[in-house]
Amino acid sequence: MIKFRISVNFMLLKIFYYEKQDFAYHKYALRIDVY
Repeated sequence: MIKFRISVNFMLLKIFYYEKQDFAYHKYALRIDVY
């Protein structure tokens, strides 16, 4: 159970990190489009 919880938390952290990275990339692309 603890192993499963740790693995789920790690997966959520990875998803959150990739979403943050994607958001930053979109902000950068939007900035490139604006300029």
